[in-house]
Amino acid sequence: MEGSISIPQHAVQQAINGWLPYTMEEELPNGSNLTLRAVEATVDFPEGQEVIGVDLVVQVDLPSMQFKLPGSEAKVAPKAPSMVPPVRFPPIPGAKSSPSDAQASSDPPSSHVALSGKTVSGRIDVETGIRYEADSGAFFCQNARIRELELDDVPTDAHPVVKRLCEKAIDTFCRETAVYQLNQEDQMQRLAQSHLRQVTIRGGEIIVQFGLGVE
Repeated sequence: MEGSISIPQHAVQQAINGWLPYTMEEELPNGSNLTLRAVEATVDFPEGQEVIGVDLVVQVDLPSMQFKLPGSEAKVAPKAPSMVPPVRFPPIPGAKSSPSDAQASSDPPSSHVALSGKTVSGRIDVETGIRYEADSGAFFCQNARIRELELDDVPTDAHPVVKRLCEKAIDTFCRETAVYQLNQEDQMQRLAQSHLRQVTIRGGEIIVQFGLGVE
């Protein structure tokens, strides 16, 4: 016996709505936190792509940070006179380094962008894949990637690091938050949980294929 069930876009939308508003945090190595609150979400299944799109309306509490620009690194440090050690991030793709980048003390003031720990609002457009957990019969988003970031009062030069922090917070939320749960009272869904073979996203739906016996 073989079969399939379809999970429509509106079912995923309803599941995500049930989690909102939702607060996510990403801790920096220096002990400060970026806090992201998702207050609204719009789900879409882009045509021809095996991904789930989620457009989030958010509020973000930014830690006090100072970005060193330009350079081979985006350095984030607490505002003086704090004694908390600075945070270092991997190089931003495409950034070019020069010998002077290694000497922060010689950089002119214009090479730094400071954020003062304020709260900003905006939207974050995300795309994710799908992951199935057999033990619970639940589906989760995974590998979240920000397609578009629009936050008020955040300098453009600071977007790469802010985007990276938000992306990590959203990916943690996706991995921990089910977007659909198979219903054990439904025979087809019970069979799907016990004998699932493949999960795909196409035609605006999540398609769950299952089968009994040897293929």
